Parts: sequence; structure tokens; C-alpha cells
Amino acid sequence: MTPHTLTMLLQVSAITQAALAIVNLFLVRMMGWQACLNQLPLLARQVFVVHCWFISATLAIFASTTWLFANEMAGSAHASMTWFSSCIASFWTLRFILQWTYYRRSHWMGRLWPTVVHLGCSFVYGSWSLVYWLAAFEGWQSLKVTQP
Repeated sequence: MTPHTLTMLLQVSAITQAALAIVNLFLVRMMGWQACLNQLPLLARQVFVVHCWFISATLAIFASTTWLFANEMAGSAHASMTWFSSCIASFWTLRFILQWTYYRRSHWMGRLWPTVVHLGCSFVYGSWSLVYWLAAFEGWQSLKVTQP
């Protein structure tokens, strides 16, 4: 894969992660979860809200750093960018695995829209994982070449 292609894939990943950071802030309203949340104890509700904000902040950090340093992440010999790519790749790989192993199939199996969402999320998380692993592997290769 050329560095230009990988840079473009990283930039697409950055844009879509920024979009998810914003969507995540409205997830309760979009999914109609407010009534369920209101039934939880106050501490559980507050933990949920803080978690949503911090996930959005994390995604915004991933997106902005990827956007700003896509060229450096796409195979140059910057150890810090290789490390960052590896960390984000690990994050999305774990999220992809949890998408299939943690959620009960009864949430989506046999229901069209939930199945589409489940498969769409799996595709997006898997794609982000792949793009960041490609960047990490390119970086590792570049670092091997530049080491004495």
C-alpha cells in the first residue's frame, strides 16, 4: 500500500471517528434510552453520562491526532506515531471483538434494523482496526530499516 493511500484511509478514519464522537453525545436520545436511564440510581446515571463524554473525548483525540499526523502515521520512521497507531489499532480491535462476544445475539438476531446496525458497527470498527494496524506495521518496518 502506498503512503498516499494509507494517509487517505487514515484521514477517512479521522473524519468518521469525529462523527462518531458527536453522535455518541446524542446516543441516549437517538436510542430512546432516557426512560431506562431515569430508572437507574443517580450514581449509575452519572457514571453513564461521564462515560459517554469521555468516550467522545477519546474519539475526538483519536480523530484530531490522526487528521493532524496522518502523513507521519502512514509509514514514516516516527516511533511515537507507530506507537499511537498501535494503541488505536488495539482499541478498535478490542471494540470489534466485544461487538461479537459481549452483546447478546438476542439484541439484534432476527431483527432487520438492529442487525444492520450491528453489522455496520462491526464493519466500521474492523475497518478502523485494519487501517491503524496497517499504519503501525508500516511504521515498524520503517523503524527497522532506520535502526543501526
